[in-house]
Amino acid sequence: MTSAPVSHPAPRPASAALVWVAAAASLLLILALFLTGRGTALRLAIPAGAALVGLTLYLRRPIGYLHFTLWAWFLSPLVRRLVDWRVGFEDRNLVLVAPMLVSAIAGLTLLRDRRLAGPVRLAPFFLCIAGILYGFAVGLIRWRLHASDAASPGEVLYGLFVWLAPLLFGLHLYLRWPMYEEHKRAVQKCFLWAVLLLGAYGIYQFVAPPAWDVFWLEKMYSDVGAEAFGRPGPFQVRVWGTMNSPGPFGNFLMAGLLLLFSVRSRIKPLATGVGYSAFLLTLVRTSWLGWLVGLAVLARNSKARQIPRLLLSLVLLPVLVSPLMLNPQIATVVADRFQTVRGIGGDESFQDRSEEYRVLLTSLAEDPYGEGLSNAEFFQGYLLDSGILRLLHACGWIGSALFLSGIALCARRMPSGGNSADPIAPIYWAVFVAMIFELLSGNMFTGPYGAILWICIGLGLTLDRAERTSSFPAQNHGPLVTDNQRASGLVA
Repeated sequence: MTSAPVSHPAPRPASAALVWVAAAASLLLILALFLTGRGTALRLAIPAGAALVGLTLYLRRPIGYLHFTLWAWFLSPLVRRLVDWRVGFEDRNLVLVAPMLVSAIAGLTLLRDRRLAGPVRLAPFFLCIAGILYGFAVGLIRWRLHASDAASPGEVLYGLFVWLAPLLFGLHLYLRWPMYEEHKRAVQKCFLWAVLLLGAYGIYQFVAPPAWDVFWLEKMYSDVGAEAFGRPGPFQVRVWGTMNSPGPFGNFLMAGLLLLFSVRSRIKPLATGVGYSAFLLTLVRTSWLGWLVGLAVLARNSKARQIPRLLLSLVLLPVLVSPLMLNPQIATVVADRFQTVRGIGGDESFQDRSEEYRVLLTSLAEDPYGEGLSNAEFFQGYLLDSGILRLLHACGWIGSALFLSGIALCARRMPSGGNSADPIAPIYWAVFVAMIFELLSGNMFTGPYGAILWICIGLGLTLDRAERTSSFPAQNHGPLVTDNQRASGLVA
C-alpha cells in the first residue's frame, strides 16, 4: 500500500532571489578572503558558504540542490588546492568538508518525508545506518575506556559524517520518488558536462600541470610517492583532475562514461572522446577493469533494441580517443600501463594487497568488534585502501554484517534492466556492480565514491518501487511533477 504524499509549504515567488542572494553573498565573502590571503577564515568560509547555499537550494530549488551537491563533490578538492596555493599548504583542510555538509542536508528529508515510505521499504538504508552507528558507538566506547589506539571523539564524529552523508543523499532521492524523472535528467546532465569539463581539465593537467597542482603534489610527494601520482611535470603525472587522487577521478569517469550511454546530446561525442582520453590517463587499472565489468553487465541486461546503439558507441570509441593517442608520449605511457594489466597477478602492488588482506583479516578475526569509526588511513602499518578492510576495521563483524546486509538488500531490489521499462535501469545496475567489484582496492562507501554509489542506489530503488506499485509510469520521460502537484505543495 502506497503512503500518501506529505505536503510541504508551496515555494514562495521570491525563492529564486533568496538562492541568488545566498550564493552571491557566499561567493563575495570567499573571494574577498582569497584575495586578502586570510587562510583560516577562508577554510572556514568555504564549507559554511556551501552549506548555506545548499540549504537554500534544498528548501527552494530541489533540482538545483541535486546539481549543487554533485558539483560540490566534483570540485571541492580543486578548490582546496587553489586555497593551499594561495595561502599555504595545510594537510587537514576543512574545505574538503564542504560536499559532506551539503550532502548531509539531505538528512532533513528523512524527518520531513519519512511517511512516504514505510520501514520495510527503508530497510536497506536502515540496515546500513545501523552498521555505521555500531561503528560510531564502538569508537566512542574505546575512547571512553582509554584504549591505547582509540580515536578522539572529534575523529569518531568525523568518521560518522564521512560514512553517513552520501547515504543520506541517496535516501533523499529515494524518498522524493515523485521527482524521479527530474532527478534522473539532472544526474544525466551533470555527468555529461562533468565528464566533458573535468576530462578536459585532466588532459590539460597531464600535458601542462597548473601551478596549484604542482605546488600541492610537491607538498604531498613525500607521502604519496611517484607510484600514486607520478611526478610533478608535463607528461609525467597520473591524472587526478579535480579530485584528490587518481582513484576517485578514475572511478568518477568510469561511472560517468557508463551513464553517458543513456544520454542523448549534441555534445555527447565530444564529452565521450574527452572523457575516455582522461580516463586512460588516470592509469587506474581497477577503474579500467571496473568499466569492463560494468560494460559486460550493461550488455547482458540491456534490451535487444539497445544493443546496436551500444555496439556502435564501442566501435566509434577508438576514433574518439585517437587524436590524443597520436601523441607518442601519451601513447607510450598508456601502453606501458596496459602491459601491467595482463600481468596483474604477479604485480608488486597486487602482491602487497594480498599480503595486506592476509595480515589484516587475521587480526580483525581476533578482534570482531572493530576499532570504531575514525579518520585512520593505516592499521598495523598497512594502508586501508580496500573498502572491505575499511568496513571491517571500523565496524567489526557485527556492524559489517548489518551494513553488508543492507547493501545486499539494495542489490536484490534494484532492477537489473531486463524487466524494466526505463532504458537507464541497466546502467544504474552496471555502475553498482562495477563499484562493488572495485571494493577490493578502494572504499566505495564514502567520499565521492559513496556519493556516486548511493545516487545509483537511490534512483534504482526509486525505479523499482515505482514499477512495483505503479506509482508513476516508468516509460514516461516527461516531467513527473505537475503544476497541480507543485501548487499543492508536494515539492518543496
